[in-house]
Amino acid sequence: MHFRLVTIAVAGALAATAAAQVAYSSFLPGYGWDPNTGYGINGLGAPPKFIQSYATGFEAEASGPVDVISVAVGFLGLGNGRNVRLELFADDGTFQGLGALLGTWDFENTAPNNLGQLFQINNMGSASVIQGEWYWMHMIALDQDGFHTWMFGDLNILAPALISHDGGVTFQYSPVNNAPALEVTVVPEPLSLGVLAFGLLLLAARRR
Repeated sequence: MHFRLVTIAVAGALAATAAAQVAYSSFLPGYGWDPNTGYGINGLGAPPKFIQSYATGFEAEASGPVDVISVAVGFLGLGNGRNVRLELFADDGTFQGLGALLGTWDFENTAPNNLGQLFQINNMGSASVIQGEWYWMHMIALDQDGFHTWMFGDLNILAPALISHDGGVTFQYSPVNNAPALEVTVVPEPLSLGVLAFGLLLLAARRR
Protein backbone atom coordinates (compact mmCIF):
# COMPACT_ATOMS: atom_id res chain seq x y z
CA MET A 1 0.00 0.00 0.00
CA HIS A 2 2.84 2.35 0.92
CA PHE A 3 4.57 1.70 -2.43
CA ARG A 4 1.32 2.43 -4.31
CA LEU A 5 1.00 5.76 -2.52
CA VAL A 6 4.57 6.63 -3.40
CA THR A 7 3.96 5.66 -7.05
CA ILE A 8 0.91 7.90 -7.14
CA ALA A 9 2.97 10.70 -5.61
CA VAL A 10 5.65 10.21 -8.28
CA ALA A 11 3.04 10.38 -11.03
CA GLY A 12 1.54 13.50 -9.49
CA ALA A 13 4.91 15.18 -9.20
CA LEU A 14 5.72 14.37 -12.82
CA ALA A 15 2.39 15.73 -14.01
CA ALA A 16 2.91 18.94 -12.06
CA THR A 17 6.44 19.34 -13.36
CA ALA A 18 5.36 18.66 -16.95
CA ALA A 19 2.91 21.57 -16.89
CA ALA A 20 3.92 24.64 -18.85
CA GLN A 21 5.83 27.23 -16.87
CA VAL A 22 6.01 30.98 -17.47
CA ALA A 23 9.52 31.97 -18.51
CA TYR A 24 8.56 35.64 -18.93
CA SER A 25 5.42 37.76 -18.85
CA SER A 26 4.73 41.49 -19.06
CA PHE A 27 0.94 41.16 -19.26
CA LEU A 28 -1.39 42.56 -16.66
CA PRO A 29 -3.39 39.89 -14.77
CA GLY A 30 -5.69 37.89 -17.04
CA TYR A 31 -3.71 38.71 -20.19
CA GLY A 32 -4.57 42.39 -19.85
CA TRP A 33 -2.67 45.04 -21.75
CA ASP A 34 -2.79 48.78 -22.41
CA PRO A 35 -5.46 49.22 -25.13
CA ASN A 36 -4.41 52.75 -25.99
CA THR A 37 -0.76 52.68 -26.96
CA GLY A 38 2.21 50.58 -27.98
CA TYR A 39 5.14 50.38 -30.39
CA GLY A 40 4.67 50.81 -34.13
CA ILE A 41 5.59 47.72 -36.16
CA ASN A 42 5.51 49.06 -39.70
CA GLY A 43 6.70 47.71 -43.03
CA LEU A 44 9.26 49.12 -45.43
CA GLY A 45 6.53 50.83 -47.44
CA ALA A 46 5.77 53.23 -44.58
CA PRO A 47 7.14 56.78 -44.64
CA PRO A 48 10.84 56.49 -43.70
CA LYS A 49 10.49 57.89 -40.18
CA PHE A 50 7.70 55.39 -39.41
CA ILE A 51 9.44 52.22 -40.63
CA GLN A 52 10.05 50.23 -37.45
CA SER A 53 10.55 46.80 -35.96
CA TYR A 54 11.04 46.27 -32.24
CA ALA A 55 12.86 43.77 -30.03
CA THR A 56 12.30 43.60 -26.28
CA GLY A 57 14.83 42.05 -23.92
CA PHE A 58 13.96 39.66 -21.10
CA GLU A 59 15.56 37.23 -18.65
CA ALA A 60 14.09 33.73 -18.67
CA GLU A 61 12.62 32.64 -15.33
CA ALA A 62 12.23 28.98 -16.33
CA SER A 63 14.01 26.53 -18.64
CA GLY A 64 12.73 24.35 -21.45
CA PRO A 65 11.46 24.29 -25.03
CA VAL A 66 9.15 27.17 -25.92
CA ASP A 67 5.52 26.08 -25.67
CA VAL A 68 3.34 29.16 -26.29
CA ILE A 69 4.16 32.78 -27.15
CA SER A 70 1.43 35.33 -26.35
CA VAL A 71 1.42 38.91 -27.65
CA ALA A 72 -1.13 41.73 -27.87
CA VAL A 73 -1.09 43.38 -31.29
CA GLY A 74 -3.23 46.06 -32.91
CA PHE A 75 -3.88 46.86 -36.56
CA LEU A 76 -3.94 50.51 -37.58
CA GLY A 77 -6.30 50.16 -40.55
CA LEU A 78 -3.63 51.43 -42.96
CA GLY A 79 -2.64 49.31 -45.93
CA ASN A 80 -3.60 45.66 -46.27
CA GLY A 81 -0.54 43.80 -44.98
CA ARG A 82 -1.45 41.73 -41.93
CA ASN A 83 1.44 39.28 -41.75
CA VAL A 84 3.74 39.54 -38.73
CA ARG A 85 6.81 37.60 -37.63
CA LEU A 86 8.20 36.99 -34.15
CA GLU A 87 11.89 36.11 -33.85
CA LEU A 88 13.53 34.82 -30.69
CA PHE A 89 17.23 35.63 -30.33
CA ALA A 90 19.81 34.86 -27.69
CA ASP A 91 21.68 37.86 -26.32
CA ASP A 92 25.09 38.59 -27.81
CA GLY A 93 26.71 38.71 -24.37
CA THR A 94 26.58 42.49 -24.02
CA PHE A 95 22.89 42.83 -23.02
CA GLN A 96 22.72 45.30 -25.89
CA GLY A 97 22.59 43.21 -29.07
CA LEU A 98 21.09 40.21 -30.81
CA GLY A 99 22.90 36.90 -30.67
CA ALA A 100 21.95 33.63 -32.36
CA LEU A 101 18.51 33.29 -33.92
CA LEU A 102 16.67 30.55 -31.98
CA GLY A 103 13.25 30.45 -33.61
CA THR A 104 10.72 32.27 -35.80
CA TRP A 105 6.92 32.29 -35.78
CA ASP A 106 4.64 33.91 -38.35
CA PHE A 107 1.01 34.83 -37.78
CA GLU A 108 -1.74 36.91 -39.35
CA ASN A 109 -2.81 40.02 -37.48
CA THR A 110 -6.60 39.61 -37.55
CA ALA A 111 -7.24 42.42 -35.05
CA PRO A 112 -10.08 44.79 -36.02
CA ASN A 113 -8.99 48.15 -37.40
CA ASN A 114 -7.58 50.46 -34.70
CA LEU A 115 -8.03 47.81 -31.99
CA GLY A 116 -5.76 45.28 -30.33
CA GLN A 117 -6.09 41.52 -30.01
CA LEU A 118 -4.43 38.74 -28.04
CA PHE A 119 -2.53 36.25 -30.18
CA GLN A 120 -1.19 32.96 -28.81
CA ILE A 121 1.27 31.14 -31.04
CA ASN A 122 1.94 27.47 -30.35
CA ASN A 123 5.57 26.60 -30.99
CA MET A 124 6.18 23.93 -33.62
CA GLY A 125 9.96 24.25 -33.58
CA SER A 126 12.81 23.43 -31.23
CA ALA A 127 13.62 26.80 -29.66
CA SER A 128 14.50 26.59 -25.96
CA VAL A 129 15.40 29.06 -23.22
CA ILE A 130 17.46 28.60 -20.06
CA GLN A 131 16.57 30.08 -16.71
CA GLY A 132 18.75 33.08 -15.90
CA GLU A 133 19.82 33.64 -19.51
CA TRP A 134 18.98 36.80 -21.49
CA TYR A 135 16.89 36.83 -24.72
CA TRP A 136 15.31 39.19 -27.24
CA MET A 137 11.88 38.85 -28.87
CA HIS A 138 11.74 40.77 -32.16
CA MET A 139 8.49 41.67 -33.93
CA ILE A 140 8.60 42.69 -37.59
CA ALA A 141 5.98 43.39 -40.28
CA LEU A 142 6.37 40.99 -43.20
CA ASP A 143 4.38 43.12 -45.67
CA GLN A 144 5.65 46.47 -46.88
CA ASP A 145 2.21 48.01 -46.28
CA GLY A 146 1.77 46.50 -42.81
CA PHE A 147 0.96 48.97 -40.01
CA HIS A 148 0.71 47.28 -36.62
CA THR A 149 1.03 48.16 -32.93
CA TRP A 150 2.70 45.94 -30.35
CA MET A 151 0.58 47.01 -27.38
CA PHE A 152 2.14 47.94 -24.03
CA GLY A 153 1.77 45.39 -21.24
CA ASP A 154 2.01 46.20 -17.53
CA LEU A 155 3.29 49.78 -17.38
CA ASN A 156 5.19 48.94 -14.19
CA ILE A 157 7.45 46.58 -16.14
CA LEU A 158 10.39 48.18 -17.94
CA ALA A 159 12.68 46.48 -20.44
CA PRO A 160 15.56 47.31 -22.78
CA ALA A 161 14.84 47.49 -26.49
CA LEU A 162 16.53 47.16 -29.85
CA ILE A 163 14.76 49.29 -32.45
CA SER A 164 15.23 49.03 -36.22
CA HIS A 165 14.19 51.53 -38.89
CA ASP A 166 15.44 49.52 -41.87
CA GLY A 167 13.57 46.22 -41.63
CA GLY A 168 15.79 44.57 -39.04
CA VAL A 169 19.12 45.18 -40.77
CA THR A 170 20.52 47.47 -38.07
CA PHE A 171 19.32 48.22 -34.53
CA GLN A 172 19.60 51.01 -32.00
CA TYR A 173 19.81 50.08 -28.31
CA SER A 174 17.45 51.79 -25.84
CA PRO A 175 18.00 50.84 -22.17
CA VAL A 176 14.68 51.65 -20.45
CA ASN A 177 11.27 51.30 -22.10
CA ASN A 178 7.74 50.19 -21.31
CA ALA A 179 7.62 46.45 -21.90
CA PRO A 180 5.33 45.39 -24.76
CA ALA A 181 2.73 42.74 -23.97
CA LEU A 182 4.59 39.42 -24.20
CA GLU A 183 4.43 36.08 -22.45
CA VAL A 184 6.67 33.07 -23.13
CA THR A 185 5.83 29.70 -21.59
CA VAL A 186 8.03 26.62 -21.68
CA VAL A 187 7.70 22.91 -20.89
CA PRO A 188 10.34 21.05 -18.87
CA GLU A 189 12.99 19.04 -20.65
CA PRO A 190 12.27 15.25 -20.72
CA LEU A 191 15.65 14.59 -19.11
CA SER A 192 14.68 16.70 -16.12
CA LEU A 193 11.46 14.71 -15.73
CA GLY A 194 13.36 11.43 -15.86
CA VAL A 195 15.84 12.57 -13.21
CA LEU A 196 12.97 13.61 -10.96
CA ALA A 197 11.20 10.27 -11.41
CA PHE A 198 14.40 8.32 -10.70
CA GLY A 199 15.06 10.31 -7.56
CA LEU A 200 11.56 9.85 -6.23
CA LEU A 201 11.62 6.13 -6.93
CA LEU A 202 14.96 5.79 -5.12
CA LEU A 203 13.48 7.59 -2.16
CA ALA A 204 10.50 5.25 -2.18
CA ALA A 205 12.74 2.18 -2.31
CA ARG A 206 14.84 3.39 0.63
CA ARG A 207 11.75 3.90 2.75
CA ARG A 208 10.28 0.45 2.11
